[in-house]
Amino acid sequence: MPLIMCLIICGQQPETELTLHHCAIEYAQSSLVGASEVGVLQEAYVRRGSEVQAGQVLATLRDGEARAQLSLRKVEAASDLDLKLRQMQYKQALNRQRISFGLRKRQAISEEQYLADQIAAELAAVEVEQASERRVLSQARLDEAEAKLRAKQITSPHAGVVTEVLKHPGESVSVGSPVFRVDNPEWLHVTGKLDVGDCWRVRVGATVRVHVELDGVDLPIEHQRFSGKITFMDSKIDHETQMCTVIASVENRDSLPIAGLEAAMIITASPVDRSEESLHARTSK
Repeated sequence: MPLIMCLIICGQQPETELTLHHCAIEYAQSSLVGASEVGVLQEAYVRRGSEVQAGQVLATLRDGEARAQLSLRKVEAASDLDLKLRQMQYKQALNRQRISFGLRKRQAISEEQYLADQIAAELAAVEVEQASERRVLSQARLDEAEAKLRAKQITSPHAGVVTEVLKHPGESVSVGSPVFRVDNPEWLHVTGKLDVGDCWRVRVGATVRVHVELDGVDLPIEHQRFSGKITFMDSKIDHETQMCTVIASVENRDSLPIAGLEAAMIITASPVDRSEESLHARTSK
């Protein structure tokens, strides 16, 4: 028995393909990168066309004051003289307390003097704790200074290529003002509109094939085929168009410059159980 006839008898439709035209091609990762604080652009380390990695420093703002503050905090965090001094004073106070204890047993000193030496030892112990806390605070201030210096850096959020340079050294930069655009050409998002009648036949994870569509010309790029999968289906049908949005993630072999063009998306539709179709038909009435 032919496979298609078997599927029909079993209550399922055969696997088919749906073709969506006029789909938009965009980079899956495309970011306008700016500074996290107001400042003046001091130096740029990349230019248009530079390949970058995630976390790579693209430029810095003027950071002389931040560097000076960092140097100060490094000296403070590295010094343990205050703690050593307090520890020695504590040892001295303990020794005095032990002597006072012996003298007090022989009634050689007054009760007031003995208590004073005991309190002095306890105060010295507290001062050691305070010195230890100050060292911790010094390290925290060092971490803060390092963070403030990093805030002067503009870094790439992901790997890709610098496609736009919007600010140059000497120009002022504000928060939210883009300085670079970084695009990752290795993966694409292809967005299409799926008719309501076909929504039940497409699932996230369905395989797709994509090719570029150009009106009025015939270029070799139109004969290239790109493979991917559906990664998003809008859960809401547009009331006016009776369509829903689908997005496929597609690998861009050789990082071809096709973002911004239109494409045809061929989706491998899943077979739908006829009982499921009947249920949708009854619930829609």
